Amino acid sequence: MPSLLQQLQNNEAVLQMYLADELPADDRIEVEQMLATDPGLRAVLEDLRLAQDLVIGSLRKLDQATPLAVSTPVAARQMSRLIKQWQVDRLERQAAAPIKQKFRLPAWAYSAATAAAVLVAVVVWWGMKSDVPGEPHRDEPQQYTFEDDPSFQVVRSLVNQDDAASGIAEAEQEASALARSDDSSSILSFESSDNVN
Repeated sequence: MPSLLQQLQNNEAVLQMYLADELPADDRIEVEQMLATDPGLRAVLEDLRLAQDLVIGSLRKLDQATPLAVSTPVAARQMSRLIKQWQVDRLERQAAAPIKQKFRLPAWAYSAATAAAVLVAVVVWWGMKSDVPGEPHRDEPQQYTFEDDPSFQVVRSLVNQDDAASGIAEAEQEASALARSDDSSSILSFESSDNVN
């Protein structure tokens, strides 16, 4: 740990501590050695000693001119009580004041939250778009009409014929053939006007 002399900023501060007898013994010995070898430092010390004597003498004259209303020990006790009460009041104010702690995220958290929100929006948009261009989305209901159904077309063509009995029999056979058929292209390419006479 550096000595007190090394911590002080200039020679005048060192000499003031020397005059006030506030230096440790080792530092005091070092200052006395410096004073023995440096006449300029001795002159600064003498000027400081004269200024200190002048200030102390002036304060004594002021104390004599305006005496205290109470004795010195009583004034010291009163001052000590005032200082203690001030300390207690200060601690009570600190305890009474609610401690407001602000929850604050680090700066990088705001950027990360923005990036996460953009990523979620892109994922949701991607999931909602259609898989094949031109096809409706898989969640959208498709319009279904009876006219598109091949079996409805067969029944309609049979009803329009003159011979209803033979048409019904033929319709039953074609309906059963349609039920057995797994090939949807043959169902869609079926035209009732060519098959029924």
